[in-house]
Amino acid sequence: MITPPPRPRPVALAVRLVVAVASVALLEALLIVLDAGGARSRAITATGADPQLTETLTTIAVVAGVVGALVGAALWLVFGLLAGRGHGWARIVVTAFAGLAAFSSLTSLTDGSLLAVTAALRLVLAVAVIVLLFRPESNRWYAQVKAARRPAAAPVPTGCPPVA
Repeated sequence: MITPPPRPRPVALAVRLVVAVASVALLEALLIVLDAGGARSRAITATGADPQLTETLTTIAVVAGVVGALVGAALWLVFGLLAGRGHGWARIVVTAFAGLAAFSSLTSLTDGSLLAVTAALRLVLAVAVIVLLFRPESNRWYAQVKAARRPAAAPVPTGCPPVA
């Protein structure tokens, strides 16, 4: 096995930005918890629905938002670190996450809340991660790492009789 070349700067920066995206997800989980009471009040006022039902549905939404943000942060970190170690398949997964993050950010930008600000930050970071992971020097590095991980071909024995 050949020693892989050192990680290029764009990949190293992309890994740092992946950590930043995960941090933004953790911040979003915190903001969701801190705004849970306000979300309940706004939902009751906006819908005029039964306060008990609205309370239950809002609690479910808050829990789902927090769990989703925590799981998302963990997945970003795991696959981002694997992509930073030269695993091309993890780079594809991070790209898919970045695309989903960009799409979900676009749907959240009109919210007008602090979550809209974090969504805009997530959008910028996600696009930057994609661009950095697919720069020419990044592509070359992933190809070199893949080649370095490939097992060397077994030597062909000489002087052996042919197998019948």
